[in-house]
Amino acid sequence: MQEQIPVKKSRPIFDRRSVFFSFATLILFSVLAALIVKNGRVPHTPAGEQSGWTMDQMREYANRLKSDGLVDQAVFAYEDYLEAAELDGPARGKIYYSIGEMLLGANLYEDALSYFYKAEIADPKSDLKDEIGSYIVTCLERLGRGLDAEYQLESRTALGGEEAKEKAPGEVVARIGLREITMGEINAQLEKLPPWMKEGFTRSNERKLEFVEHYVAHELLFDKGMKLGIHRDPKVREQLQDMKKQIIIEQVIQQEITGKIQVDPDDLSNYYEAHKINYREPRKLKFKHIRLDSEEKAQSIQKRIVGGESFEAVAKSESLDEATKEKGGLVGDWISEKDPIPGIGFDETFTKGLFELAPGGASSIVRSEKGFHVVSVVEKKEAVDKAFEEVKQQVEFDYRRDKEARLTQELLMNLVNSKEVQIYANKFLDNEGEKDQPPPADSPGGQAADSRGGDGSQEPEEGESDIAEFPIELPGSGPEKET
Repeated sequence: MQEQIPVKKSRPIFDRRSVFFSFATLILFSVLAALIVKNGRVPHTPAGEQSGWTMDQMREYANRLKSDGLVDQAVFAYEDYLEAAELDGPARGKIYYSIGEMLLGANLYEDALSYFYKAEIADPKSDLKDEIGSYIVTCLERLGRGLDAEYQLESRTALGGEEAKEKAPGEVVARIGLREITMGEINAQLEKLPPWMKEGFTRSNERKLEFVEHYVAHELLFDKGMKLGIHRDPKVREQLQDMKKQIIIEQVIQQEITGKIQVDPDDLSNYYEAHKINYREPRKLKFKHIRLDSEEKAQSIQKRIVGGESFEAVAKSESLDEATKEKGGLVGDWISEKDPIPGIGFDETFTKGLFELAPGGASSIVRSEKGFHVVSVVEKKEAVDKAFEEVKQQVEFDYRRDKEARLTQELLMNLVNSKEVQIYANKFLDNEGEKDQPPPADSPGGQAADSRGGDGSQEPEEGESDIAEFPIELPGSGPEKET
């Protein structure tokens, strides 16, 4: 009988145990793959923990990765630094903001959005608040979440700030998306206008409606500008900074000078007496003339008039001045010594010769840039000083302006001396040999001693101010205005 060889049963390829381990491995791999796809990065071991780096070294490492465009690695390095460093809210917020910018540049909008939110929460009063808000809107728009972006824009910018709503209660008069514009907000904007402009827009309901339409249009344009990111343009930021400086300067002048000036009636009266010539009604006259192109022709015409011919008739037939010849040469308006002459303009020689003539006298020849004129003065008024009460408002304006100018110069000179300002005026002199010389050591603050400057070496002449004028003109320090 043939011996049967026992057959060993083969083990199934997928028994219960192998299927379990295979399934578990697949699950783990799937989770890892999902994490990589979602976050775009692989779990890592913090570099700082392994190396024992200092905080400065960890920050430098993250900065270098960012500079080289290694976004994922830089984010991990910054996170390591944030975890290890003891930073306050503002410092932490700036790093979150930097990470958000980096991720936005890499088109990782969801990750960028999360870091901008972190930056906002870490430092709610950040100087970068506007930029963070704009980036949040940009991320939402790039993610196709237009409604969310619009809501964020309305709630963050001037188009929808809660602070503005709290300060401007009242009836709703317009809407921009979800944002309500109230009558209180409109009235607050009207109060910011110059008085004459405010009066124009509040004259009637139709004019006020016109203002509302203008206001909405401006807000929409501002909204568009924020969406375009114009506020992040370096040139725009520079202009805004310049405007900010000017506003601050004006407020300093207001607080330190203008707001402290007290006007006494006696001061105004004394100022008027000292500057009475500025409030004088200048002498005036009316005249008629015949303009000719040569002195010989003018002499011939003058003889005809002296001989008895009508001035008006000769002017109509002979004058080259088309504006006055049909009127018999008459210039109908009153002309003062500071006024331009119709048809001639500002001509000092002609004006001087004209005002030397007596009214109703014989005709004379006066030369101008336009030619030669046979002139006769019709009527003349002498200069008259205006009474104080008549010009009191102008006197007060001029008094305040002059006092503000003087106090502004005093303030500036005090600041110059206290801050050790050095202005190398010799760098701008025409004498090339003087340009390379340093400012005198004994001048205050090292400032070059010259006719402008505070070195005390020159005694002021009689009538001059003893305050060295600082060569910068600020509000309220302009030149004296003629009246």
